[in-house]
Amino acid sequence: MNVHEKHGRLIIEPIQQAEYSPAASIDAITDQNRHDTIDVGAHVGQEAW
Repeated sequence: MNVHEKHGRLIIEPIQQAEYSPAASIDAITDQNRHDTIDVGAHVGQEAW
């Protein structure tokens, strides 16, 4: 949030964020920051395709 005073009034505005790029996020994945596989156990109910 950007907070400032203008003409005796307090102005609160959201900060403009850069546009999200899924491709850039995927490109940033490396062996050093990749999480290990998690074993969540056997299939239950209809979740196995």
